[in-house]
Amino acid sequence: MEGYILNIETATYSGSLSLGKNGEPIAVTHFAEGEKHIKSMAPAVSALLHNEKLKVADLAAVAISSGPGSYTGLRIATSFAKGICTALNIPLIAVPTLDILAHALFAKYPEADYVVPLLDARRMEVYTATYHKSWQQVVEKVNAVVINEKSFEHLADKSVVFGGNGTQKTAEVLQGQHWIFDKQVALSAANMCKLSEERQLAESFEDLMHFEPFYLKEFVVGKASQKIAQILRS
Repeated sequence: MEGYILNIETATYSGSLSLGKNGEPIAVTHFAEGEKHIKSMAPAVSALLHNEKLKVADLAAVAISSGPGSYTGLRIATSFAKGICTALNIPLIAVPTLDILAHALFAKYPEADYVVPLLDARRMEVYTATYHKSWQQVVEKVNAVVINEKSFEHLADKSVVFGGNGTQKTAEVLQGQHWIFDKQVALSAANMCKLSEERQLAESFEDLMHFEPFYLKEFVVGKASQKIAQILRS
């Protein structure tokens, strides 16, 4: 399929965009820490396309980081992506957030037998899953795990690399282990390109009407979130 894939990653309080073609990123931009996704998304996409001398009509698909992660970030990206896909009649691709981190970890540590992406879920909790180098998840489902001294003991004596924004607090608890804790590997839309391309070629697309991000936990709506929800529904 000809054209470019716009990749959107907003599962954390930071976020990023990339343009992918043939599984490789040709342009990447990151939002400033704390920058509001709802305000910066459209201008950032416009600038990304403009810098590459492209138009939105050149897009063949839009891919989003589908969760788990920030309710607000995931919701905004999903609504934005659905709008583009509907207007252009192009497919929506969903890439699980932890797959993106796992791909980045294996790219940096190809010798590792296992990688464990860690997304901060506040306090001592993380969203995580365990990936074997064959890309089969050892943990059948993504989990919300409270970190303690016995966490990941099923990986004892294995070659394991941890990464993501939940790595620091995990390393502090498990510091006696021989595993690698890489605090520099972070979520980026640049690492979505190969994964979204694979889904495009397999025609693994989402239903624009019914697709919802994978939040993992129920979301409790507060006053600020209610205002955002009103904006998204308008």
